[in-house]
Amino acid sequence: MGSNFDFLEQRSTVSLSGYYTVYRNQQLSLVQVTASGVAEDIFTVEKSIIKGVELETQERPITGLELGLGIGAQDAKIKEFGNSLTGSSFSPAAYVGNNVPLQSRYTVNASTQYTRALVDDVQGFIRTDVSCKGTLYWYADNQISRPPFHVVNAKVGVRRESWEANIFGSNIFNKTYDALYFDSKFVGARADSTSRIWPTTGVSVSRERIVLDGPRINGTRH
Repeated sequence: MGSNFDFLEQRSTVSLSGYYTVYRNQQLSLVQVTASGVAEDIFTVEKSIIKGVELETQERPITGLELGLGIGAQDAKIKEFGNSLTGSSFSPAAYVGNNVPLQSRYTVNASTQYTRALVDDVQGFIRTDVSCKGTLYWYADNQISRPPFHVVNAKVGVRRESWEANIFGSNIFNKTYDALYFDSKFVGARADSTSRIWPTTGVSVSRERIVLDGPRINGTRH
């Protein structure tokens, strides 16, 4: 459910939406890292309820300048865990009311781009993106979480017709955060492992593929 609004002769657009989802039999994985090796089990959470709101706005205050902001907040709770996992010290009822794993409590994305004509049909541009993510729980026990963090990406380049060349940087301020986390805490012996994202820089040259509509023959496009 959502609504869109335009202001100032479409130089300002705002979108607002909300959702309420009953999620049944959500599949999750349990990776066990032990001295004898790595094993992965798939289990299901019988019922979860995920509800939230999203706000997005695009602003074009002056020629060439584009500002964007997106905000999302959600509440995701386990309502019924089920019996897909067993163990001598494992109680499914203990996880009812916990946060659904792998779901950030909130997200914020902001972007700024300025584009200017350089020569003939060549345009130069500079763009910055900031992405913020809230607390995320790795597993249904909610014992281990990833704290909130933000990442800044940037690029500067030129465009001509369908071609683009740019110099880019991802995570330019070297914010260290975990992209994956493996934990055998559910079933006994503790053995944790993490995977992290590091800064990257590079040069990119790309061409946008343009698909042209062809004539229709007997309802088929050629």
